[in-house]
Amino acid sequence: PEAARRAIDAERLRLVCRQTVRAPLGVLVAAGFITVMMAPHVGAAAAWGWCAAAVGLWSLRAAVAARLLAQPPAGEHVGRWIRVLVAAATASGAVAGSSAWVFFDAPPLEWALMTMVLCAWSAGGIAVSAALPAAFYGLVTLFLAPLSIGWLATEMPLRVPVAGLLLFFLFYLIISARDGAALVARALRVGFENLTRVADFQLEN
Repeated sequence: PEAARRAIDAERLRLVCRQTVRAPLGVLVAAGFITVMMAPHVGAAAAWGWCAAAVGLWSLRAAVAARLLAQPPAGEHVGRWIRVLVAAATASGAVAGSSAWVFFDAPPLEWALMTMVLCAWSAGGIAVSAALPAAFYGLVTLFLAPLSIGWLATEMPLRVPVAGLLLFFLFYLIISARDGAALVARALRVGFENLTRVADFQLEN
């Protein structure tokens, strides 16, 4: 059982790393769009500083993931690296979610556009974290919860319904990620069990 658990965790880690190395390009596009849009309203230093932090952290995660793919950790270290990736994903969510405060003084149209981009960005995190749902839970919560609070703190029309919709979207994404992760986990278990049966059959014959 312990060997099976380690093998499945190693495969989960590999799947997450494969998706993570592809993420920075999309992050660059999303963060760049928000930055260019918001810079005239909050100042170039604040806007580009936020962009650099967001893209830099995602790029660092991608670099670590690439290293783990090139040199997979030993079985006893897989759990530790999973915890590192979960913490890094949560930090990425916190940086991206800080946009609600960095760009708080932006006009309503820019706020609405930023909300659309952040919702799409957070939804894309499901694909990155399908094999490791804990990484997605922290990321998406810190993405969308500050944005919902930010809407409530503004004086914009419909701020209460929009804040409520954002929280509903957050809940929906978490449920979707949980269900997707359950399917991935089941597929990994079945695959490992099949390999074990094949190996046992070959030994018997």
